[in-house]
Amino acid sequence: MLKIAVTLQDLKDVISTPADEVIVALENAAFSGSRSFSLQEILDFLPSAKESGKEVSVLVNKLFHEGETENFRAQLKELTENGADCLIFADPCVALWGKEDGYLNKLIYDPLTLVTSKEDAAFWAEQKIAYVTLSPLVTSSEIETMASSIPNASIKAHGYSLMSVSRRELVSSYLKEKNLPALQNPEDLSLREENRDYRLPVYEKEHMTLIYNDFVQETFSDLRSFMDHGVKRIEIESLRLSKEEVNDAINAYRRIANGEDAESVKLEYYQRYRRHSLSEGYYGWKTVK
Repeated sequence: MLKIAVTLQDLKDVISTPADEVIVALENAAFSGSRSFSLQEILDFLPSAKESGKEVSVLVNKLFHEGETENFRAQLKELTENGADCLIFADPCVALWGKEDGYLNKLIYDPLTLVTSKEDAAFWAEQKIAYVTLSPLVTSSEIETMASSIPNASIKAHGYSLMSVSRRELVSSYLKEKNLPALQNPEDLSLREENRDYRLPVYEKEHMTLIYNDFVQETFSDLRSFMDHGVKRIEIESLRLSKEEVNDAINAYRRIANGEDAESVKLEYYQRYRRHSLSEGYYGWKTVK
């Protein structure tokens, strides 16, 4: 059985999403362009999510500074004690907290440095956490090798991928340096490369800047093979995608997982959403020879 998770930009969408699991970002604790929610907002949201039959994972993939660890450790403990099914983390200190505070089995490892080797995947699987998220920026055969070596593989299957994070407010600094006015619609900002006509989504929030890849990763053709090699969970990033196309993507992956022809489902989705730069990314070719 494949579990399908999706990031939420609006908590009300938990009612309409066909996903099994929703992902919400904790305020000041997540490296993500997704909307962040306060601890209290998430705590208030958990009962309604459960009533809707959804699992809830909280994104806390920030690397924590020494002076803030006590506060965030308390927040993560409170979340797990009040119904959060999983915490998606990157900082190893969260695994230590989970072991000491009794929620190690509710952790999903997803580092910004990416899991790209079966040895790395195996180490984290041996810690008895819930899932290990494998990098989508490698070939399909490399993903299959990693997935087959652990019992709890997860992948980011669909959406824009985070490419770069800075702890500086780069957009605001640029506007100030150039004496430019504030942006009217900062949620729709993109960077264009000087030598290539690439449009990279960029977000500035909570004293950081995040830059995403210019294409929408998709995994239609490879999904069944990934499942056969041990992938149990996939994530869909909803940033800059309409609710309709996110729900259609979830339903498309579900249909493929249930045995429908992947190429037919893929063609249907591509025809409907060709305005996006849909791509299989690096699945078909090595980044290093």
